[in-house]
Amino acid sequence: MYAVREAFSAIRRAPLLAGLSAAMVALALFVVGVFGLVSYNLSQALGRVEERVEVVAYIRDGASSEDVRAAEDALLQLEEVRAVRHVSKEEALEAAREDIPEFRDLLSDLEANPLPASIEIELHPGFRTPDAVARVADQASANEVFEGVAYGQDWIGRLDVLRNVGAVATTILGIGFAIVAALIIATAVRIAIFARG
Repeated sequence: MYAVREAFSAIRRAPLLAGLSAAMVALALFVVGVFGLVSYNLSQALGRVEERVEVVAYIRDGASSEDVRAAEDALLQLEEVRAVRHVSKEEALEAAREDIPEFRDLLSDLEANPLPASIEIELHPGFRTPDAVARVADQASANEVFEGVAYGQDWIGRLDVLRNVGAVATTILGIGFAIVAALIIATAVRIAIFARG
């Protein structure tokens, strides 16, 4: 109660200075809040992009279903691999028709399906770095069931650079905003002390 009485007393003595002090503290908290919101949104955006990182292993024509299942089981034994999904030739063609509408008519007139079946390899969070993805791709390439592996090496590298730049920028900006907030609050405290005098 003493602190509340003192606060109201200071407001009555110098309402302008007290109001300015409160406004400066509010500004400092607003700056910190904006920084936190921007950091959170950046982290969420990078997380959504990172979730799309996967390795696609294309199944060789003529591979038996037993060999494909054995290859899937071998992939699931890798610590980096979270799940695998088999995509048949028909599913690949249907997905191509939906994803590339400008080629829909061309893909509809095909007498034979030229697209291979594949295994989509989903990775655990924390293993979506260029090195981890390359390790999984190398393991898949070594299996004779697969005739090729794709994982978007270039954009995964750019994503890793962006993630590192974001972490450094967030740290630097966080320190800067913290300093600004501390200076604003210190100034507000000095104004409050001056108002009481």
